[in-house]
Amino acid sequence: MYQGFLRLLLSFIVVVYHFFKTSPMPGPIAVMAFFIGSGFLISRVVVKTYSTSDGLRRFAVNRILRLWPTYLIIIFFSAAVISIDPAGASRVNAALSWPQSFAGWAAQFFIVGLTLFPMDIYPHRFAPPAFSLAIELFHYALIAIVIRGNAMRTYIWLIIGCIIAAYIIVAGLYGAAYYSYFGPTVAFAVGAALNLVYDDWRDKTRNWLAGKESLFAAAAVSVFLIYVFAQEIAAVFIILVLGKPSSFAGDILPGANALILYGSIPFACLAFFACMIARPRDSSAYGRFISRLSDISGDLSYPLFLVHWPMLAFTAKLAPWWGVYDWRLRLLAIVLSIVFSLAVIYSIEKPMEKIRNRVRQGTPAGQPVLSSQRPEQAMLKSPQSGV
Repeated sequence: MYQGFLRLLLSFIVVVYHFFKTSPMPGPIAVMAFFIGSGFLISRVVVKTYSTSDGLRRFAVNRILRLWPTYLIIIFFSAAVISIDPAGASRVNAALSWPQSFAGWAAQFFIVGLTLFPMDIYPHRFAPPAFSLAIELFHYALIAIVIRGNAMRTYIWLIIGCIIAAYIIVAGLYGAAYYSYFGPTVAFAVGAALNLVYDDWRDKTRNWLAGKESLFAAAAVSVFLIYVFAQEIAAVFIILVLGKPSSFAGDILPGANALILYGSIPFACLAFFACMIARPRDSSAYGRFISRLSDISGDLSYPLFLVHWPMLAFTAKLAPWWGVYDWRLRLLAIVLSIVFSLAVIYSIEKPMEKIRNRVRQGTPAGQPVLSSQRPEQAMLKSPQSGV
C-alpha cells in the first residue's frame, strides 16, 4: 500500500505552493485530496476498530494522541520563533503573529477555533495551515457520531455535499469551498463512500490488473499531478510555444476557482484508490523496504505540513544573508523541515504509538498488547490522510 507516498507528495505540493509562488490551485487541491483520504480512513477505522460500546471514547482519545503531541511541539517551536523576531516572522507569513484575544490564544491550542464560521480563518495562527485541521476535526466527529459507516447515511451525506458544492460553484464562493466547514464536506463524503465499496473494488481491480497495480498507481498519480499543475503547464505552453508574454498567460488563465477545486476530486480519489491497492509483488527485502519507506513517507506528511512556515521564519533568522524570497533560503527551509519532522516522528510519534495501540485495542495500562496493528489501523497514520 503506497498511500504514504501520496500523502507525502501532497504535503510537498502544499510546501511548493507556499514557498515558490505557483498558481492559486495546487495547494488547495492537495488539501482537498487529503480530505478524501481522511474521509476514507476515518470511516474505515470507526467501523473496524471502534464499533464497540466504548468505541467513541477510544476513538476520541486516539485522535487526541495522534494530533496534539506533534501539533503542540510545532506551535511551541513557532511561538519561540515569533518571540525572537515578531516582525520577521510576520514578514514570512502574516499569520505568524501573536493572537489578539483570549479566544485566539485558545484556538492555537484547541485548533477548532482556527476556522471561523461561516467561511473565514483566524488571522493569527502559529501553524498557518492548521485551519484545515479544524475542518478535519469537525468531520471526524461527524463520521464517528452520525455516519458510522452506515451506507444510507453516507450516500445522503454525499448528496448533501454535492448540493453544497454546486451552490458554491454557481454563487462563485471560492472561499467557502476551501475555508469553511461545509464547503469541503463533499470530499470527506466521497472518501466515506469509497470505503463502502473499497474491498470489492480492490479485489476486482487487482484481478483485472494482474500484478500491474504499481503501474496503475503511477499512472493515476501522474494524471492527478497534471490536473494539479494544469495552470503552470498551460502557462509554460503559452509563453514558450506560443511566444506570448507572461502577463498574457496570467490574464487568460482562470486563477482560484471553486469549479477547478471540486473538479479535482475524481482525480484525487482515483490516485488515492490506486495507491491503496498497489503493493510490493513479493515479500523480499526490497518489497519490505518499499513498504517501510511508504510508512515513513506517510508519517512525514503531518509534521512537514504544519512546520514549514515557522521553519522558513527560523531559517530566515538563521541565514539573514539570503532574502526571504531567495530560493536557496526556501530550499534550506524544506531540508530543515524534513529533519525537524523526522526528529518529531522518532522522539514523539513512535513512542506515542504504543499508547495508541492500547487505546485501539482497549488494553489497560500494564497489560501487553496482544497483536500488532491491523492493516486499516496502520493506514491511519496522519490526520491529513493538511492545508
